[in-house]
Amino acid sequence: MGWLPPLSSIVSRIWVTKAAPLRTGQEDERAVRLFITMRESTQRPYLFFGGLTGGVACLTTYLVWMQTEVSLALSALVGLNIAAVVAMGLDKSFARSGSLRIPEAVLFIIAFLGGSLGILAGVHMFKHKNRKAAFQLTLLIVFALQVGFLRMVGIGVR
Repeated sequence: MGWLPPLSSIVSRIWVTKAAPLRTGQEDERAVRLFITMRESTQRPYLFFGGLTGGVACLTTYLVWMQTEVSLALSALVGLNIAAVVAMGLDKSFARSGSLRIPEAVLFIIAFLGGSLGILAGVHMFKHKNRKAAFQLTLLIVFALQVGFLRMVGIGVR
């Protein structure tokens, strides 16, 4: 996960510079436009991180669907769970650097949409949010409900 710390430091710098005015003499025009765009998006972290996670989920869904012979629904489930693991890794990286964090509501939405296994895997892989019993209990309940639903519609391991 060598790419996580640089990304968190970029978001951290963008978040820190949100309150400070930009001096166009110090940065070239492209950097100023990037900072202004990122400033606007980090004021709404739900949209920013939800869009980022959704983009990762769509990209991985497409890649899994095109490279394997599985259905689109199963590819979407795999893509969403991979995006969930990435989101947990990003949040852990952001927590270490003290920058903007992914809201728990976004993580719960990912879990409710089918990424609960990915979130639980991220909890154990990155040792992130493992002291929050309420967070883990909610995720386990969501996961159990999803497994129960899959068993009810006839999908499952025999």
